[in-house]
Amino acid sequence: MFRGLIEGDMTAHGSTAPPNHWHHLHAEEVLRLLDVDLKAGLSAVEVKRRLEKFGPNVVRPRRGTPAWLKFLQQFNQPLVFILLAFAPQGGILSGSKRRCRG
Repeated sequence: MFRGLIEGDMTAHGSTAPPNHWHHLHAEEVLRLLDVDLKAGLSAVEVKRRLEKFGPNVVRPRRGTPAWLKFLQQFNQPLVFILLAFAPQGGILSGSKRRCRG
């Protein structure tokens, strides 16, 4: 919500910070851009309007990586691929030597 309000209003109010650097703004400028009184806060009408426009201020947790995928990612290394590529050949060659001995 904060980023949307700041970035949407920066050009209209003539901010001194570049548009993508909203986090560099001074507190007074942020209050002015968001049209908020530091002592009084937002009115009930303004809270309702912003809630309808931007939705609730909720941080949604990111979905984590499944355990099976984490397990498979452990094998995503070049040496593992080389070993897996040569493992069947090693098994074939070691098996043929055992048969020759008798």
